[in-house]
Amino acid sequence: MRITSACRCSTHNARVSPLAPLRSLHIGDRETRPGHCGAMALDVAIGGMDKGDLFAAAWRLGWSVGWNRVFLHLDRRVDIGMPQITFEY
Repeated sequence: MRITSACRCSTHNARVSPLAPLRSLHIGDRETRPGHCGAMALDVAIGGMDKGDLFAAAWRLGWSVGWNRVFLHLDRRVDIGMPQITFEY
């Protein structure tokens, strides 16, 4: 398991995710939601059966989970009143 992305500045986020909104949960250098400043997301490169185990554990603990064949995106959107979700890239 390897963390491939976590806290990003706004400039870097725009460079690596040009389609991502400025409200990305990866952004840590400015307020992205009213009353909240700091990153709330990370991406983890993981494969095989470990990916399913991490997905299940994160979901049980209240993390939202995005996935593709290469990595899992984990975020704490529930901490700012957004619903817990799963999604595919």
